[in-house]
Amino acid sequence: MGTSKVKIFMTTPLVSIIIPVFNGQDFIEECIYSALNQTYCHTEIIVVDNNSTDHTVDKVLQIQKKFPEKISLFFEENQGVSYARNKGIAHSQGQWIQFLDVDDLLYSDKLERQLKLIFTSTSSPLMVAGVYHHLSEDKKIREVPLLTEGQDPYKSIAASLLGHLDSNLFHLDALTGINGFNETLKVGEDTDMIFRILCFKGAASML
Repeated sequence: MGTSKVKIFMTTPLVSIIIPVFNGQDFIEECIYSALNQTYCHTEIIVVDNNSTDHTVDKVLQIQKKFPEKISLFFEENQGVSYARNKGIAHSQGQWIQFLDVDDLLYSDKLERQLKLIFTSTSSPLMVAGVYHHLSEDKKIREVPLLTEGQDPYKSIAASLLGHLDSNLFHLDALTGINGFNETLKVGEDTDMIFRILCFKGAASML
């Protein structure tokens, strides 16, 4: 680590990266390695398998053998992604929570950049928004900012932007304070969760 990194990270909070997965054998290895290859290294990876019937678990176990202290694997009987994420939260040891869907990837400096924002902020944010890059069928990459400076976060939710969980970083207190995800919802559970964080702590809680 360089000097600037040492100055900014006076403390090194643990970040829990939660990966819910169901039949994700085609994506799980690259997904996990995008979590392992973060430039911010103080992380744990929690994989919650949703009763997969393919070779997902075998592939997770192969990687876990290489990083036994880094990766935890839990099982649940296909009760949905919200249940899987809540189970991941319950098992997490981190102060900050990163959700990661199996068919998505993290840029290697994603956590480092967001944690720098947190430690240099004059507020005490419970959620840090980011951007995501969408790869279209014609192979064009489109950058989508989730929350620009001065933008009303409620409007961003209405535009279905802040609901991209992978791009955001959440404080554990924000998630436990609202009892996590609503497990009765089949769609929109991510947007609902972020809306409840806003109602719980207000727009000032977001960075």
